[in-house]
Order: sequence, then structure tokens, then C-alpha cells
Amino acid sequence: MTRRDTILTVLVGILGFAVASVAQQTEPAPPARPFLLVEGWFDRNYVSDLYSFQMDGKLIKRLTSEPLPTNQLVAVAPGSGDPFFIANASALYGLSLRYNILASIHSGNVRVPTVSPDGNTVAFVIGPDAPSGGAAATPNRVRAGDGAGRPLILRVMPYLARSPWRPTQFALPAGVAPSEMTFAPDGEHVLITSWPGGHTAQLLLVDLKSGATQTILADDSHSYYQPVFSPDGKSLLAIREDFQAGRWSILSLAWPAANAPAVILTSPRGVALSTPVFLADGKRFLFQQGNALGRATLDGKTVDALVGDLNQKDDDEWSSALIDRARPARAGWMPRVVTRYFARIERREPESSTASAVWDLVVIDLQTKQRTTVPMPSGRILAALVVE
Repeated sequence: MTRRDTILTVLVGILGFAVASVAQQTEPAPPARPFLLVEGWFDRNYVSDLYSFQMDGKLIKRLTSEPLPTNQLVAVAPGSGDPFFIANASALYGLSLRYNILASIHSGNVRVPTVSPDGNTVAFVIGPDAPSGGAAATPNRVRAGDGAGRPLILRVMPYLARSPWRPTQFALPAGVAPSEMTFAPDGEHVLITSWPGGHTAQLLLVDLKSGATQTILADDSHSYYQPVFSPDGKSLLAIREDFQAGRWSILSLAWPAANAPAVILTSPRGVALSTPVFLADGKRFLFQQGNALGRATLDGKTVDALVGDLNQKDDDEWSSALIDRARPARAGWMPRVVTRYFARIERREPESSTASAVWDLVVIDLQTKQRTTVPMPSGRILAALVVE
């Protein structure tokens, strides 16, 4: 090697080191994990914002800003933990936690947004275009009967450059008004919870390329909702509600759906089961029975209580209002797979009859079953989860 070549090699090496150093200095560092993602009224009265906290309750930063009022957390991207929220009860945004970049996804009213398994694509439902001289129908108003006969629109949008999708949309079948929606493991289908006629819920699988719809679970005497896929994508859990018997069950279904579902757990009469969430091993899941939090194996043979008592007495008195159907999609933002920590909000009784209710943020360590009440600023907590 000549002296000139040696000098060039050294210069290239120095330049490469300098570029790498600058990149390391300028590229934002991702938040340390695990951390808490919280929606609440803290800095602005009666206005919800998103915040990140350390696990001991120390504030990392407020994620939303004053020009964006009323920020409701509606979805979280798998892997990255990027939050998606609706600002001012209308526009949908996504926020990159790593790069601190706010992405405006849709400026109008949206319903049931969901993020693909790779975190690169978002899907949501919007109302149909307004007829000539008429008012536009929002997804919520169509559910209530306004705009009957005009199908809702399912829209698919790229969130990151790695998304395989270009913006696309198509009409859903007439009468389908989703209350929940989640991507299937292949990223090319979504599973929709729909309440035709407002009576019983059914699960529908929608092909995002053709718009074709397939019924997965439906009958006249049961409702099916809150579906969640296993980490390996080979099974599906869902809630079944029996109106006449007043019982809730958790079903397991092999995926892709081929056989009849198996009943894993059934609650005592009048005690709601809701929100199955897989653990990372794919062999166990969390569930809520009334106010109790439990953990079970996929065959239902091993069940243990993490919070509260699962051995509740059977009671003939029951209420069909145990599940909040007005906001069923609120459960949809929860992480579908939990590694170690689980966050939940628990109501604390006020000190006096005139005092406002206080909500505590409780984190459960699934390995040790230890409960920790995480100190939060004074105010109201609306949603919280652990990003692991």
C-alpha cells in the first residue's frame, strides 16, 4: 500500500468515526423500559393528556401539548409502544416515542383504530361521505341509526415507511358498525366486533385487499367480543356472553379458524369475564372476573388469583350492564401480550361524601404477584399501561 493510500484509508476511517459519532449524538434515544404510558387530567383541568412515567412514578415527560385538547389514548403499537390518540374528540394522531415525531393520520372522526402486528400500519373506520345537501354521518351516529343504509368505510394507512400498504379504503357490509377491531396475525385481515341490530355481537374477519367478509363467531343467543391473538398467531381467545343464563365464558379457537371453539373458563352467574390478555409464553393468559385479576393456562385447568378472590359465590341476581357496551373499544388499546408487568386502575373511596373519587394506578408484578401503588399527580387517571 502506498503512502497516499494509507493517508486516504486513515481519512476515511476518521470520517466514518465522525459520522457515526454525530449520528449517535443526534439520534434520539428510546425511552428506558419498562415505563408507564398514562392518560389523565394532571396539568390541565378537565383535559386529558398523555404522559410517560418511570415505574416508580417519576414523570418522564408530557407527551401531548396544549394546542391539542382532550387527548384520548385509543391504541398502542406493538413493539415500539408508540401511542395513538384522538385529539379534540376528532382527529387521529400517532406519536413516535423514539423520534418525538407527531404524525397526523386522519383529520375527521374515526372509530376503533388498530395497529398492525409489525407496528407499521394503522386501520380505522370512518363515516360515509355526506349525500348531496345532507350532513355527514359519523361512525358513532351511524351506530345509533343515523345514516342507515349508507355503509361505513374501513380505511388502511401506513404509519411508518416500512408499511407494505398504501392508503386504501372500502365500504363495510351494510349494517356492520364495529365496536372493536384488531389486526389478524398475517397483517392482511382485521377481526371486527359488530352488533347487528344492537342485540348480539359477532366476530367478522375482513380481507383488507378485497373487502370480503367472513363470519367467525355468531349466533342468536350469545355475544362474542374482546378477541385477542396469541403471540405465535396460532390461537384466538374471545369472550362469549350468554344473555339468558347470565354467564360469561372465555373461548379458545385455533387460528386460522377451522374447528369449533373450546370453552376454557365460565364465570359464576352474574359475574362478568372480560379482557383476556396473553402472556409472552403463549401458554397462559390474564383475565378479569368481576374486579378480580386472574391467570390461567390455555386449557383452563390451572387458574390462580393475582388480585382479589376468584371463588365468588354463584348468585341468581345478575345485571346485563356489567359490561360497558358504550365504550367497548376502550379495552382494545390494551397490550395484547404482557411480559412481566400489568397495570390497572382501581377506584379509591373518597375521604368524604363531598370529595371527588380518586383512582390509583396499581402495577402487578406477574412473577412475584406483588402489587405496587404507583404515586400519580393529583387528578384523574383515565388509562394506563406498561410498555415493556
